[in-house]
Amino acid sequence: MNSLDFQAYKPKGAIVINTVNKIADEVSSLIKQHNVLIDFSETTEIDSSALAMILQWRRDAEAANTQLSFSQVPVNLTTLADLYGVAFLFK
Repeated sequence: MNSLDFQAYKPKGAIVINTVNKIADEVSSLIKQHNVLIDFSETTEIDSSALAMILQWRRDAEAANTQLSFSQVPVNLTTLADLYGVAFLFK
């Protein structure tokens, strides 16, 4: 697999406790077969459940030997990551 080949995924709307499972499952399926680029440019609200989802994606990517990248990460998500000590997720 060429590390430059990424499947893009763009969640839309809110990533909160009520929506996170659906989004997590969709991306986990992609990660098993592709490098994935998550583009947050169309998200409207994000809570701390998004961090748990991203940590799961990191584990999935490691298990599948694929890469996970992010773009347009909202400030509130990086602030939450700093608060919880997981800012490395977006480095």
